[in-house]
Amino acid sequence: LFIAKLYIGDQVELIEEDLFGVGNDRFPKNKPMLTSVYLGDGITKIGESAFAHCELQEIRWGKSITQICKNAFRSCQIKKLDLRQLPLERIEQEAFMVSRVETAMFPPSLQYIGDEAFAHSPIKVLDLSNTKVQCIGTNAFNMCWNLTKIVWPDTIRRIDPGAFNSTKLDYVRLPQSVN
Repeated sequence: LFIAKLYIGDQVELIEEDLFGVGNDRFPKNKPMLTSVYLGDGITKIGESAFAHCELQEIRWGKSITQICKNAFRSCQIKKLDLRQLPLERIEQEAFMVSRVETAMFPPSLQYIGDEAFAHSPIKVLDLSNTKVQCIGTNAFNMCWNLTKIVWPDTIRRIDPGAFNSTKLDYVRLPQSVN
């Protein structure tokens, strides 16, 4: 399937699961060649595996997205992820796992980063200082070999096991708010 660009209008509220039929397959046979997607302002949720394994390099985010579900952008080619203008509250498990995200900017509304959400990604710096993140899931940034720095929000309460395994972090100072 070759679609270079996809435009999803403002009247759409939800992008359903597995939009291109590749699901969670690690090596899909019919990998979509989608490079750009433009999401309408009516979309509030991006479903499970919606754009998994696409060649996505560019996303124009709608203004209403509050949740990015499991595997939604798994194995995509996005290098810069700017979510600052979204009312996004949750990034679910494996949402950007094995992606090419090097830089990620998060919105103030973000409260949760799920298990393995960015695992195996080349992200370099994690700045959550302007977010409301309370929980970082198990292995959320596991094997992010380039991760060298974390800036915590005042709201962080829980960091699950392995959240930062196999990174370049050599020193982490946890805020007193962490249980």
